[in-house]
Amino acid sequence: MDKNEELVYEMLKSLPEEYLIINDILIMEKGNGYQHQIDHVVVSIYGIFVIETKGQYGSIYGKENFKSWKCYYQNNESIIENPIKQNYGHVQALINILGINQKAFFPIVCFINARNLRCDIDTYSSYVLKKDELIEYILGKDEEIISPEQIDNIYNTILNNSNPSTSNTQNHIDGITYKNNTEIDCIKNGKCPNCGRNLIIRINPKTHQEFWGCEGYNDKSCFYTHELLEDDF
Repeated sequence: MDKNEELVYEMLKSLPEEYLIINDILIMEKGNGYQHQIDHVVVSIYGIFVIETKGQYGSIYGKENFKSWKCYYQNNESIIENPIKQNYGHVQALINILGINQKAFFPIVCFINARNLRCDIDTYSSYVLKKDELIEYILGKDEEIISPEQIDNIYNTILNNSNPSTSNTQNHIDGITYKNNTEIDCIKNGKCPNCGRNLIIRINPKTHQEFWGCEGYNDKSCFYTHELLEDDF
């Protein structure tokens, strides 16, 4: 774990003991060998919290369906991959090995050092938080959606299907390149890269911009989105 992930882990250890924590793992995607590097997973009767930790400083600007987000710090601008899409892939990988409904998952993007978050999120596909909001958010989920009998099985299944991420860094990087190419090919064919169903053009009600969205959003089974490609204009 890097220092930002270690900080989040220290925060997660303050949770009650019935919350089971897994850190810094790689989950292999069935069928193509792509590996998802997941920073933290918290398993509880109130849901499975999948946390992507980010260490950027300053102000963060992004939209749910954009490919990349912008970070502004001390008059400098940097670009990062859309962390919501990144974490969505992590959740899908866990769903595949656990066979649990997506409604049991709470994807979280936690910016440890950010001062301001200006993130336009139109669905409940993810939550973007600052570090002082993380524990409060997790404890705020108090409706039991997973039976106590399932907890140990979920925890052990994740561990049995994972590897320590530090020994597979190059494989993960190579996989990202493969994944990005495959994703674009799927979009060009009008298919969702995550579930294989049709993509349809939707309109953001706030900005009136068009974007690709999975038809699975209608029944809340898939929240995949992507900005339109240049060829779509």
